[in-house]
Amino acid sequence: MRHDLRRPETAKTKADLDKNDSGLYEAIKRHMELEKQKFPLRINRQTVIYVAREKCTKEYAKWYLENRMNVRKDERGCV
Repeated sequence: MRHDLRRPETAKTKADLDKNDSGLYEAIKRHMELEKQKFPLRINRQTVIYVAREKCTKEYAKWYLENRMNVRKDERGCV
């Protein structure tokens, strides 16, 4: 007796990753245009954020590290 190993036609198939949804391409394109206006700012050795040109300073990096990432140094310079 031989069993039929084919999947039934009603079985779910994976989505095709080569094709995007109708509005996804346009959303990606708009986001890429916004990112072109920003510049990389290194916060620490493993963190880089994209900011406007006016905020691309060491003072903003220090503020971001203390306020957004909650990393504060004591009077000895230790974290």
